[in-house]
Amino acid sequence: MAEITATQGSSVRADYATKHVIVNAVLFQCLWFAAILEGWQIALAPLAVLLAHFFFVVRNRSTYVACAVVVLFGCIADSVLADLGLYTFPEDNLLLLGSIPLWLCCMWVGFAASLPLSLRWLHTSPWLLIAFFAVGGPMSYYAGHKLEALTFSIEHLPIIAALWLAVGCVVLMLNQRRQAFV
Repeated sequence: MAEITATQGSSVRADYATKHVIVNAVLFQCLWFAAILEGWQIALAPLAVLLAHFFFVVRNRSTYVACAVVVLFGCIADSVLADLGLYTFPEDNLLLLGSIPLWLCCMWVGFAASLPLSLRWLHTSPWLLIAFFAVGGPMSYYAGHKLEALTFSIEHLPIIAALWLAVGCVVLMLNQRRQAFV
């Protein structure tokens, strides 16, 4: 069985690898919309499928550890920003770590599971990865804000960008030390 791993990525048939990248990207988008529009209860279904696909395709312990670090770092950073009052969530959310909703943690898991697959192209250049994180992360929060999944002042977007810049640096560090995502 062909598999995509951090050390065998180039040995995978291109059409097989492309199918897994597309499946991962579609599943992450399903997770994102389910989480933002419906909350954690609905987000669990695409998250479960996304994780099953991730563990089927990625067979590299270093990648698993790196993804867990990204999830932990992201959830803690979001929790700190929420505790500081930078953003708030509707009252009907199930909160984890005291301040962030379960659906946001689900999104961090899905995002981390996308790093070695559909977001693998980001690892071709450190500058590309950092630029994507610094712009794409805040845009995702802004979209969630517009869809009323969270509330924050637009003036806080640079702070959210700094969070994502830090996440990008963590991903770069993990990739350079462990070759976890390429």
